[in-house]
Amino acid sequence: MEGPTETPPTAGTSSKLVSFPESTWNNEDKKLPKPSTPRHSFPLNLLTFFGTFFSKSRARKKPVGVQRDPGRKILRTSTVSRISLYKMASSIEAVPYKWPHDSSFDSKTTALVIIDMQKDFCSPGGYMEYQQYDITPARNIIPRIQALLSAFRSHGFPVYHTREGHRPDLSTLSSRELRRSRNNASGLGIGDAGPLGRLLIRGEKGHEIVDELYPIAGENVIDKPGRSAFQHTEFRLMLNIRGIKNLVICGVTTDVCVHSTLREANDNGFDCVLVEDCAAASTRPLHEFAVESIKEEGGIFGAVTTSDKILRAMSVVRDEKVVLNGAPKDVSTSKCEV
Repeated sequence: MEGPTETPPTAGTSSKLVSFPESTWNNEDKKLPKPSTPRHSFPLNLLTFFGTFFSKSRARKKPVGVQRDPGRKILRTSTVSRISLYKMASSIEAVPYKWPHDSSFDSKTTALVIIDMQKDFCSPGGYMEYQQYDITPARNIIPRIQALLSAFRSHGFPVYHTREGHRPDLSTLSSRELRRSRNNASGLGIGDAGPLGRLLIRGEKGHEIVDELYPIAGENVIDKPGRSAFQHTEFRLMLNIRGIKNLVICGVTTDVCVHSTLREANDNGFDCVLVEDCAAASTRPLHEFAVESIKEEGGIFGAVTTSDKILRAMSVVRDEKVVLNGAPKDVSTSKCEV
């Protein structure tokens, strides 16, 4: 066994370094005990966890990015939640009676129905132009329907959109209807090719609802092969399941699809109101005749009102300039005073 060796002291020191050869080490001496980790009590661990969690939460809430210029104006849309801070009226001024007749105007009993505001009826190159009719009246009502739609959405009312159109194989189109649709100067009708695709055919561009009124998530679209939204559809079933008994109706055309839907809804027990300035026909006389017929005999088919009266009942006023989906800037918005 080798003994220890001495190392001579260096200059300026008085101590000696003693070293042992590695062969003299005991194997047990190499296994040095690990330092023990202090164990925290349960309450201390819990406090440490929550302290870390809340510090991270506060860090996430700190503003990031460029600060907004305080002088910059913010464009507002009319779909703001503050509209709901108002208490709505239970009825709307209408002719020939306050609507609904039982003062039950609220989001649980009432729905907005927008009839056939499709590109085929409202846009250049669509079906209506091939029928030799001016689409200007249909285009003119879009901003007012847009304001109405925004108010109904903000108040949580159910909204239904309808579209008239046929299957691509024309299996839902009668021979009489096909011939009727081609009885015009162009000779083109349902199923024929146009700039927006085949006229009044489901899946084509012309069959889509105009961009300004396009449905959002949760809004049902009723595809119908004819004039009334109740014929060959599930519309009545959907309304009954939701407990809807009042319908606010607008769209095109007043004398055809709008009137057909309104009259059949009336026969099925619904209390209907036509929004006169949110509906249009191919000619003014046809629109006026359809409106007047609703009001006869004390409201034989329902009542007639305007968008301003509805917005007033919903505490929405036309006093701000807003930009909404690229539509004309003069649309309704909410004014809330609390």
